[in-house]
Amino acid sequence: MPTLNLVTNVKIPDAKAFALKFSKFGAETLGKPEAYISVIVNYNETLTFAGTFDPAFSLRIDSLDNINPEANERYTKAFAKFFEDNLGAKDNRGYVTFIDPGRANIGFQSTTFATIFAEQSESDTTRRDALCACTYVSRSFSHRARHHLFHKIKLHDDINHDISSRLSSLHKLLSWPSKATLQPGRSGIGRLTQHVKEFAFHLSNTEKGVDHVMLEYDKAGTLTSILNALHGPDHGITKFVLFLHWQSVNYACLSDNLRCAFLALVRSPRLRYLRICNLNGLPTNFLVNSHIKHLHLYECMAEDEIIVYPPVSPVRPSHYPELESLDTDHELPLTYFENPEHVPSIARPGVCSSSFTHLRTVSLAVLVVPDFDDVMTILSRIEDTLEHLTLRYYVIETPLAPEHPFDLTRHSNLRHLCLYHNGGLTLSSGPGIALDDIVLMLYTIKLPPSLSTLELVIILEGENNTPELFLEFFLAHQWGGLDAVLSESSFSAIRKLILTLHFGKLAAGNAVEPPIRKHIKTFLKVALSAVSANKTLNLVINVVFSVQEESWTPRTVDGLSFNEGDE
Repeated sequence: MPTLNLVTNVKIPDAKAFALKFSKFGAETLGKPEAYISVIVNYNETLTFAGTFDPAFSLRIDSLDNINPEANERYTKAFAKFFEDNLGAKDNRGYVTFIDPGRANIGFQSTTFATIFAEQSESDTTRRDALCACTYVSRSFSHRARHHLFHKIKLHDDINHDISSRLSSLHKLLSWPSKATLQPGRSGIGRLTQHVKEFAFHLSNTEKGVDHVMLEYDKAGTLTSILNALHGPDHGITKFVLFLHWQSVNYACLSDNLRCAFLALVRSPRLRYLRICNLNGLPTNFLVNSHIKHLHLYECMAEDEIIVYPPVSPVRPSHYPELESLDTDHELPLTYFENPEHVPSIARPGVCSSSFTHLRTVSLAVLVVPDFDDVMTILSRIEDTLEHLTLRYYVIETPLAPEHPFDLTRHSNLRHLCLYHNGGLTLSSGPGIALDDIVLMLYTIKLPPSLSTLELVIILEGENNTPELFLEFFLAHQWGGLDAVLSESSFSAIRKLILTLHFGKLAAGNAVEPPIRKHIKTFLKVALSAVSANKTLNLVINVVFSVQEESWTPRTVDGLSFNEGDE
């Protein structure tokens, strides 16, 4: 297809050998198969350039689809050097002319290249484009697939499986890349760890004991290696969950390597969410120098003799994380969350001495008198940032009284308050006690004008708290007490009231759930007459069943009759 037509005034000793050499060079330079290269070499002693007969040349190149300004620059430089080396003609002693005649203007094999390309271009282009597309898609999918597959990892030792084999498999999987892609010093864990953003470890083995199993699983060092690999200079998880069911593990019983790996992960710069359950004896400084924003701690009791383990990284004195949300049951003393000498008025710039200062969402337990004191202390530490507050309690044992109120008036941004009564595990007299507790709690709370949503959640479980008995012994007068307190002026700013009844651990029976839910909602609306009649208040009633209940017989209350049927 390309034709190289050379005219020179240099007499070439072996013109044929030169022509073959020129043909190969032309094919390489133009990027075309030599099978389509045509070379013409003409010696003309009368060729002049710049008025002399010094060595000179004139080259015309006819080629399809590869003649353009950028390419012509490269071609000219290459051919000029070739002529200087083989003819002794310098680059200022000749011209190179580039012509693209068009496919329709070059004939070959009794037709033109326009016809030839018309027959082949569609299939060739399609195949070439498809191959390129597959290559790009494959690379992109590989990266995206790894991102989605390894974004969230959760290990759970259910009844029929041993989590140790899963730890080993996870370690091997994360070590899968070739040695060339492994990060040095990362215990053999490869680049797959950069895609992991959430890691959860749930342990509930009650046969051997969780503490024994925890150490047993770490004999090979796989858990330590995995924790170490989940963070690094250029990557790191954002969420870590260590949930030990039913039985607690003592931090001091863990191996030194595992303790160091745990603390290093807690203090890794990208970790923002931390949830720990049933890990006792945590060092009092384990939150220091961390970057956690959302913290959940349950059943993590402090030891009688608190041991402060040395930090695993440089620690700024008294620097605590600036939490945005906190969910805790007060098993750990407040010294875990702030400097014991915390004084807001002398706080140093760049140093956070209390994790409570900037909290926006808080969920706290109120079970006994010390819990009440802790709650009031935490609320007093929070600046004007609190937006959501949840108070969880069972049967109230705290000295709630008008002289010891929950004063929330200073929190001018508080918009949502949830009272979560989980008395289903301890009640023996039906939902009546829960109502009394809620009314008592509401009487002792002072609300800010900003509060727009009040949520009341009652967990009802056990034989005396079934939906059937709830309807059979409906305590209209006690619900009337709740209706009265919610109608007082102190609750006038509330625009949304959410009431949730959660029935659990029920006997399985006929699947007639919707009618019961509908009738319970109607009963409550009748009992909460003043609240229901309030045009400025949006009343939302949720009735939740953990298990489908047995069939029941509808009854009539206050002249309202109900028939069975779907809601």
